Amino acid sequence: MAHGHHIDASEDLAKTFEETGGWLLLPAAGVGVIGLVTAAFLGMSAGWERLAFSYLTAFCYFFSIAAAATIFLMISHVCRAAWLTTVRRLAEYMSAGMWVYGLLFVPLLIVVASESGMVFPWTSQAYVDAHTLVQAKTWWLDVNQFLFRNVLYFAIFALLGRSMLKKSAAMDVEGADAVALAKKLEKNSAWGIPLAALTLTAGAIDWIMTLAPEWYSTIIGVYLFAGGAMGFFAVMSFLAIVLTQSGTLSKAITVEHRHDLGKLAFAFVVFWSYIAFSQYLLIWYADIPEETVWYRVRQMNGWQYVGIALVIGHFVIPFFGLMNKIVKRSSAGLPFWAAWILVFHYVDLVYLIMPQVSDSPTGFGLIDLACMAGVGGCVVAGAAYSAAGTKLVAAGDPRIPEAMAYHNV
Repeated sequence: MAHGHHIDASEDLAKTFEETGGWLLLPAAGVGVIGLVTAAFLGMSAGWERLAFSYLTAFCYFFSIAAAATIFLMISHVCRAAWLTTVRRLAEYMSAGMWVYGLLFVPLLIVVASESGMVFPWTSQAYVDAHTLVQAKTWWLDVNQFLFRNVLYFAIFALLGRSMLKKSAAMDVEGADAVALAKKLEKNSAWGIPLAALTLTAGAIDWIMTLAPEWYSTIIGVYLFAGGAMGFFAVMSFLAIVLTQSGTLSKAITVEHRHDLGKLAFAFVVFWSYIAFSQYLLIWYADIPEETVWYRVRQMNGWQYVGIALVIGHFVIPFFGLMNKIVKRSSAGLPFWAAWILVFHYVDLVYLIMPQVSDSPTGFGLIDLACMAGVGGCVVAGAAYSAAGTKLVAAGDPRIPEAMAYHNV
């Protein structure tokens, strides 16, 4: 709820991205290029298949967070969530930079187009001919359709993300009809939410489920979203702490906003656990060979310990760690748990993807670090490029006074 006290944040509301984060573009782009080049060199010795899987893991990691940012932004517009207004621009930057993922996915598109069967075995005709169940799925598992679908995925998310930032930033222009722009964002978000949800689901099917073409799960899209949402609120919590502690947005972002971000991170710890357990329970109970084979691989040769680590580290520990109100309002506790969640979100993606290339866990190696740095650097650079010319806070939004007065009960 909002109380009537007033906070003078005029200085924070006037700050632009160029003043505070404009320096990020070149260093982030440099890290991205160096990371990708290093990963390519390491791939020569580790093997191109190993490189491709590591790259796919890094790609899905960052994409899931940005996709969750896009969906959450639209939900907040539809719900007219006033409290989020002061931190919303951070999420808009993540979402507006989604055009970068279209470029980053090109190497994987080339792998698919080669029809070698590397990474995605169904692209090999010999594999399809030898697997009857896969033959029944060729209406979806088609190289040309895969290429077309993925171009469409990135076009949709790039359009949604760019459109939201453009309209939000337009409110900051003097004389703009902020109320009309807010209503436009609500209207667009109403149809954008189901479109983004379906797109993310299809992407999860293409990038994760078809790594094991005979396997299927009806909630793989929700699973990826749940993990991405955990990562998104962890990133938002971390950025909120950094911006307040550094004095950049010490008035615009209050402990009340950080508290709510912590609550949402906690909520998705529970939601991810529910989805992950539901998927396992339904597959175990049905005991259908095409489904159980996926978990069978993940319960052997050391992968079972990764699964146990996820149960403990992705659910049990952060569940109790984030439960306390004091922790969610702490400038030290919240970033610790944010970092914890981000680490285990990566472990989760490794568990989903890497068993298809490695019989046993190989640990986090230099090639994985290079892929994470390469993809992450490019993603940050893309967000920084998209943020040019905008204010750091959605200062022109008509709900900004309510957001500044926000107080948790």
